[in-house]
Amino acid sequence: METSQKRQSDDLDKLWVTAYEELTSKSQVRFTTTLTALSQPIACHKCNCFVASLVMCRGAVESMLYVLQQWRKGDTKIYPLGRRSFRSLTKWARGNGVLTKTQAAKAQEIWDRGSWGAHLEQRLSEERFKRAPQEPYRVNVDSNDSYQTIKTTVEVLTAAANSAYAERRTRLRS
Repeated sequence: METSQKRQSDDLDKLWVTAYEELTSKSQVRFTTTLTALSQPIACHKCNCFVASLVMCRGAVESMLYVLQQWRKGDTKIYPLGRRSFRSLTKWARGNGVLTKTQAAKAQEIWDRGSWGAHLEQRLSEERFKRAPQEPYRVNVDSNDSYQTIKTTVEVLTAAANSAYAERRTRLRS
């Protein structure tokens, strides 16, 4: 088991370097928040806080889409006033070529898993009272779940950054 965790830790370090290089090569300023958000699930995973890593992945994807949406609008405010649903963000991302249909589905899956982790106590209470209250409820998030979610998060973030960068270059050339 320790060998598997060590391998995952090494792989996460490589994923971090890949994401860092991809995002900073496009625009160091725009994606600073996203890089900071991405460092959190990796730190959580390394501390065996696997549920927390899911929540942090959700935050990283959400922050990236918010930043890109504001960037496309030319707005100087990075975080918009008012709350937008994640579905509206992914719909915007698909409609504006930031994410493909498959990437948007992956982003939604990350968000759903993170929401599950963020609202864990509600889920535990619901499950506990569906059965006998004295039965334990097992949280089924392990190292592999966390690792795969982080890996998918890096894929979605780098794809979004690459499409945003390509769109910006095309706009500047026009």
